[in-house]
Amino acid sequence: MVVNKRIILLMFLAAIGIGSLLAYRNYTQTNRSVSTLGQLALEEQNAWRAIESLGISKDNCYKKAQKIEIVLRNEESPTVDKTLSENTRAIVNEVLRVCGINPETISLIVINDAPCAAGANNDSIAINPTLFESLPIHAQKFVIAHEAQHIIHKDSLVKDIIMEEVKDKSLDYTSIDCPVNQLSRFFENRADILAALLGKDYAKGYQDRAELWVKNNKSNPGTTHPKHETRLALAQEIYSAMQTA
Repeated sequence: MVVNKRIILLMFLAAIGIGSLLAYRNYTQTNRSVSTLGQLALEEQNAWRAIESLGISKDNCYKKAQKIEIVLRNEESPTVDKTLSENTRAIVNEVLRVCGINPETISLIVINDAPCAAGANNDSIAINPTLFESLPIHAQKFVIAHEAQHIIHKDSLVKDIIMEEVKDKSLDYTSIDCPVNQLSRFFENRADILAALLGKDYAKGYQDRAELWVKNNKSNPGTTHPKHETRLALAQEIYSAMQTA
């Protein structure tokens, strides 16, 4: 078969153009992710600097958390509330594996009157089935991935240790500038971002969840958690970057 040389040249140039476009998109996605994680690192630094101003060491907190975690694992065996639907259990197990957590090490608890869809401590996830199952599927996956990040980073244990340390100190927990609240917001923001960066489905879930926070919840002053509007803006940015990858 004879092919015109001009056609070959045009095809070659088109291939280069497409390749360049894909490379640019990947570069843009990587750049945005690096920028987001860089901002997160700065937020972490500032939050811990505030905690350390109270005479509490980050290193000591994590050393204590690690010791407590070992003790708790030896004392408690994971359990699963059988009233939780098989579908929800399957979603939780799938997401935990994606996050690198063995589902058999995590207890699943049902709390029907919990004010949120899910929550976590060091070795368990509590779920309000009514709220959780009302979420879109991508949002369900994001919510569990968010809680998984709290488990991975020992956020609950570290918070408990800090609260024990500051119980004799005079702190205004209603203030956005309270060091404990600054750290809490960082923990929530880190869980959001690392969960969303797991993939397009999770980024979509973050955006879906944040839209519902803005739509259904009362105004959030941004004390212990980032403001709903702030979370939505970040979710939209991450999802948009994922779409162009």
